[in-house]
Amino acid sequence: VQLVLANEFRNNIRKLDYNKEILLESNVTAKVDVLERKEYISNKQNINLLFISRITKGKGWDIAIETMRILNRTNNNITLTIAGDGDCLNEAKGLVVRYNLKNVNFAGYIYGNNKAIILSKSDILFFPTCYGEGMPIAILEGMMYGMPIISRNVGGIPDHVKDGINGLLTDSIKPEDFANMIINITNETSILNKFRVNNIEKARREFIPERLINRLLTLYNYPIN
Repeated sequence: VQLVLANEFRNNIRKLDYNKEILLESNVTAKVDVLERKEYISNKQNINLLFISRITKGKGWDIAIETMRILNRTNNNITLTIAGDGDCLNEAKGLVVRYNLKNVNFAGYIYGNNKAIILSKSDILFFPTCYGEGMPIAILEGMMYGMPIISRNVGGIPDHVKDGINGLLTDSIKPEDFANMIINITNETSILNKFRVNNIEKARREFIPERLINRLLTLYNYPIN
């Protein structure tokens, strides 16, 4: 049995005439108690977008910044936090300065309690990646913290993010399209909160370590205590 993180990967392996069983699996993330300490989005005056990734070519940080440039023309209540480090970080910061985007801030590489705080204060995970993703941990963490996901149909992302169910997906790389998606969804707080609840339930059902361990033990017929 082969395990893969994306149906896209499974299809590519099949093209190599591999005929044995190939199962789709996911990464995992830590369980957190978010229902008790994260407000419903409808109770908030501002919307906080979070981009968390390596700041490197193809990860979509430039699309996120260009999207914020468009949003700034008509919306003053949307902020973007860019969390991560990488070889394009200085380029990203320079772009924000050039566009004079006061509502875009850089958190650097985040971990531990600081990461938990930033995740809990964010409302939407915005990840317009063009990279050959498997199943990004950032998206699983966004789900666990009750964030609707706005991303692209690449790698394993559409295997777990379903357009209109727990997030919004597109094939586009145009900042204008992402800006329209963000404007439309932030005007529909009932949909945002539906996505939020669906993601928390899905993450707790599928992405905590104990769930993966039990699935693997069952797969390999190993006794579960």
